[in-house]
Order: sequence, then structure tokens, then C-alpha cells
Amino acid sequence: MKRQFLLFENTRAVIQAEAQLKTAAVACRVMPVPRAISSECGMCLELTDYGSDSIPTSLTVPAKLASIAG
Repeated sequence: MKRQFLLFENTRAVIQAEAQLKTAAVACRVMPVPRAISSECGMCLELTDYGSDSIPTSLTVPAKLASIAG
């Protein structure tokens, strides 16, 4: 099973995206970016129970979708 993450340019974008996704009933959680994706310090959203390989359409904040084997 793969784990999916949304990556953002800054923490403010993470917080805005989390609110938008929760309003759209997309399950997610804020967490540090996994080292397998980036060695930079930062926050991301992990999408839980998300079955698509595209960014949720309800999101208006720029983001990149990344996946790792889980």
C-alpha cells in the first residue's frame, strides 16, 4: 500500500489546505515531510484513505502530490 502526501511551499499553505480538505471531507493529517521524499525541514499533509493519483479538486492552494511505498 502506498502512502500519499501533499507538499506545499510553506506552513501557511499546509494549514489552508488542511481546512479546505476537511471541509470537502477528505481525510488528512499534518505531519513532517518524510525523509524519503525530501531532506528539507517542512510540513505536509498525508492523505488517508485517498484512492486517487491526482490532487483533490477541492484544493485551491498550490501543491505537489508525492507517494512512497508504505
